[in-house]
Amino acid sequence: MEYDLDKEETVISSESVPLLVELVQRGIMSKPNALLQYFLEDAVRRHVGTTLFQTSQNSAVNTLLDWCDDFRYQRLRLNAPWGSRSVSYGKKADGLCLFNGGLRQEEKIADLVESCRSANDPEEHTLLSDRIISRLEHEYEHWFEHMQGRPVTVSLIQESGVSPHKDYFLDQQLEAVMRAALKAMRNGWEPVPEIVIANPGAGDAFRKLREWVDAVAEQTLWTYYRSLPYRIGVLLSADRSVSIAAAELAYDTDLLFIDYTQMLPDYDELNNMIKTVRRIRPAMEIWAVLSHVDENMESAFQSGVSGIVCPPPEAALFKLKAAQLALRQNHGGEERRQIFG
Repeated sequence: MEYDLDKEETVISSESVPLLVELVQRGIMSKPNALLQYFLEDAVRRHVGTTLFQTSQNSAVNTLLDWCDDFRYQRLRLNAPWGSRSVSYGKKADGLCLFNGGLRQEEKIADLVESCRSANDPEEHTLLSDRIISRLEHEYEHWFEHMQGRPVTVSLIQESGVSPHKDYFLDQQLEAVMRAALKAMRNGWEPVPEIVIANPGAGDAFRKLREWVDAVAEQTLWTYYRSLPYRIGVLLSADRSVSIAAAELAYDTDLLFIDYTQMLPDYDELNNMIKTVRRIRPAMEIWAVLSHVDENMESAFQSGVSGIVCPPPEAALFKLKAAQLALRQNHGGEERRQIFG
């Protein structure tokens, strides 16, 4: 039986995803043909809040998403909210980003930070600082363990206008990340910490920040007599000047994240920026950070990004679109599929 994607002919209703999975498992339909069904996008959208990343549920939608991983070549990282420890990520993404803009304001952290800042007694200051580091380390340790060797990217939360050398929290956050990674290493994993600085300014400013990060990281690692590979990157808010900033920073950064969570992506501009950066650093990793997966996702794929960073609820749709794109490209862009043998 032939099925034309240009016509709104539904062979299997959108409520019958389990049937679609069963047909594949019985050998009546192939995985590629199952994933290319046009109604799947709506079905996946309805299920993401209840099935995705809940590993205890062996749902048909999760089975389809596992099939997507067999075909997609676009990489996926999840932008996780701070404290969302009940959500399982380990086998569902290629990395995890903790771009916690509100971390300083998190209630339990904020109280300790304020007390530490106002402490006049050096011993009290040290005690409070240790408490902050321990609390942060506990959270980061969870993510390193959970990702099982996949990259964990942490954005340092710098206070506006304050030098990192005088920003106690920035120092505490970085030390906590390195200590958590070391503990994950002792537990048998191979953690991949990535330290990201948001909108660091011109090249000279970033170089100074990078030197500071290296100094704190090395001091922390030296304390435990261990070595640990890590990477330092930049998170840039997308605007008209992002291409200039990215080109300046490309000489000194290990990877780039372009943040489109506050504006609609301009994929033509992104494409031009990527070409500019890769003339300087051909192997540079460049990630697009999105708030949702839109109808133009294929444009993001074609822009040359290394991968997409999106919130967990959007990851299911990303996987489906990425797999469908790969399948269409492998079949020369043909739109007609034979869905029954």
